[in-house]
Order: sequence, then structure tokens, then C-alpha cells
Amino acid sequence: MKVVVIGSKGKMGSLACQVLREQGDIKTVVGVTRSDCLADSVIETNPDVIIEMTDKDSVMANCMIAAEHSIPMVVGASGLSQKDIERLDHRCRENKIPALVVPNFSLAAVLMVQAAKKIAPYLSDCEIIEYHHTNKKDAPSATSIYTAKEISHSVGHCDQEKKMADTVGMVQNGIPIHSVRSSGMLARQDVVFAQKGETLTLSLSQIDRQAFMPGVIMSVKAVRSLGSGVHIGLERILEQDMQGANTSMQS
Repeated sequence: MKVVVIGSKGKMGSLACQVLREQGDIKTVVGVTRSDCLADSVIETNPDVIIEMTDKDSVMANCMIAAEHSIPMVVGASGLSQKDIERLDHRCRENKIPALVVPNFSLAAVLMVQAAKKIAPYLSDCEIIEYHHTNKKDAPSATSIYTAKEISHSVGHCDQEKKMADTVGMVQNGIPIHSVRSSGMLARQDVVFAQKGETLTLSLSQIDRQAFMPGVIMSVKAVRSLGSGVHIGLERILEQDMQGANTSMQS
């Protein structure tokens, strides 16, 4: 298996290169930086998978190059709009390749979203507070937006008749999202549920980027087994694993 990592000099990209090179079933890991021509690197390497680890300023252009060369991709950079995702999905379906867009590679983040979806039907008053380091360019984070969308899918649109705080940066599917950018943070998210007289908070803190690496490895190894088009979230991989396990048990 050959992998191209776009953004290999960044903090996430460099760590991804390191852990992918430690995998016995990955033969080649090629890093691509801003000074390199991605199209030339793809032609020269002919990779099995591309993983995008840059930022909102370059992610869409890089994804389209991967799609044009019919290379399955894992997209770890945030900043893709809904319109971007629809455009990428169309191109991937045309070229019969999968793209896995991962708002958060943390397995704990996936479990947080699943827990939030179970809680929401019972405690519909919900707000999200997300905290990241000062170098993060986008706000709110892709993880918080994805969390809000997934919660709303479990209960319908969350129209809340209450005064919104001035700190709300976005209301996604009826759920207010507050963003904090601080030099003392890497990544944290609190999902606060409430009803009269009580609150329930799901809190996830990531203090080291190593937390994201199991999800990176899993995504890179599994993305080619997905169908054509765009798939959102690490959950798509976990669901596939669970289905395979259930099939084995039944047989």
C-alpha cells in the first residue's frame, strides 16, 4: 500500500507520516508540502490513498486533484462547505472513488457524538462549546458543526425558543455553538444538555495529537472499501467493522 500525505510538514501531517511508516502493510509514505506540485507527486507515486492534512485555504483544491486522478482520499482538513462536499461527491462518483471526510479522527469524539444522539431525544435543550488552539483558522470547528448536525438528525430540527447568548458564533440546525480560541488549548468540546432543574454535559479533551492517530490509521486502511462518493465521519468505518463482526457471528 502506498500513501501520499498532503501537508506533511504540519503538526498533524508530520505525525501521520510517522505513524503510517510504522505500519507493516504500508509500503511507501510520501509527504507533500506547499512547495511541491501535488499533481506531479501523484503521477510519480501512483498512491493507493491520499490523506489531506492541510487547512481550509487549500483543502478543496487538493481534493479535486486527488479526484481527477481517481485516488481514494481521506480528508482530515476542515473547511469544506456543504457546497464543496456536494461538488466533491459528484466528482468522486464520476470517477468511481470514495472520499472519507473526517471532522475528528478521535475515537472518543465518535463515541461522544453517538452518546449525544441518544441523549438528545430526552433533553432537547442543547448547546455546544468548542475550544481550540489559537492557530486554528476556522470557527466553529468542523467537529462541533458535525456534532450539531448528528444531534438534529436524531430529534429533528432543534428549534429552541430562548435568548441566545452573545457568544454564539453559529446556530447549526437550531443548536448554538460557542467557540473559544486559546493558547492553553489543543482541542476540547462540551455538549451541554438541559431541562428544568438539571444539566448533563458530555466533555471531551484532547491534550496530545497522538489521540488522533488510531483514527488516521484506521481511515487510511479502510477508505478503499467504501462505495463511491463522499462519506462523512469516522463512524462510517466503525459501522463497517461492526457489520463485518455481526456477519461473522451469524455465520
